[in-house]
Amino acid sequence: MNTPYEEFEKAKKLLNIDDIATFIQIKQKYHKEIQKYHPDKNKMDNNAHLKTVELMKAYETITIYCQNYLFDLSEKKFKSLNLGDITYDQASEKYHNWWKENYGKENLF
Repeated sequence: MNTPYEEFEKAKKLLNIDDIATFIQIKQKYHKEIQKYHPDKNKMDNNAHLKTVELMKAYETITIYCQNYLFDLSEKKFKSLNLGDITYDQASEKYHNWWKENYGKENLF
């Protein structure tokens, strides 16, 4: 039986996630990998369903960790990111445009 950290490392490798990644990057890696093996796209591959289930479990393992991660929301950390003068509205528009380009949906919510 694997330790929780070994399971976490296995999930990272399966999803091809670097040691340092944003949550958005993690989601991108998951979507990229799941599309490769999705049973609807690989009807002739008998292992596609098993690989998809394995990828879903790996993503769940990573997201459980992310949900328990403590984010530094302090002013000092915020200023260290050098975001410049970008406003919330500008950042939101940029993110929504990125979402639409990557996932083809008009709105996130």
